[in-house]
Amino acid sequence: MSLLKVIIAVLAVGVFLYWKNITPIDLPIVETPTPLSQMKNINVIRVVDGDTIICDINNNNRERIRFIGIDTPEIGHRNQKEREFANKAKDFVERHLSNNLITLEFEKQLRDRYGRLLAHVWLGRVNFQSLLLENGLARAMTVSPNTKYQALYQEKEGEARENMVGLWEDH
Repeated sequence: MSLLKVIIAVLAVGVFLYWKNITPIDLPIVETPTPLSQMKNINVIRVVDGDTIICDINNNNRERIRFIGIDTPEIGHRNQKEREFANKAKDFVERHLSNNLITLEFEKQLRDRYGRLLAHVWLGRVNFQSLLLENGLARAMTVSPNTKYQALYQEKEGEARENMVGLWEDH
């Protein structure tokens, strides 16, 4: 089956589940099929915030992508420091990913409850989530069953904390 057919099938299931008001939590977790484990040369169209981007997948099929394994502060947070780092994280993502080609790596659960594709983002051979963590712009956040790089992400957050970088610096 071609990659396009697999993607169309996944989207059709998503629309059906949305229509039937079934959340991914209601579904059994199934291993990601091999053809969908990775998508290369994906164009980043827009950065929503520090852990969410919009990509062009298969010629004008736009998808919202949520980074697996991390959480960045929310843009509208009431805490001044959180807002500041939310904007820094978004700026960092824009600087590195906007109008760039990336690789998306998927795990067992393809979508979150909001319908966003869940992926590890690679810029060349660099895991982008680890860059955000190293720079203190994100916190490691493990949501089962997508745990492949959990140890790496926790290690990178620990290094940022130890070095008092970004979110972990004293104000």
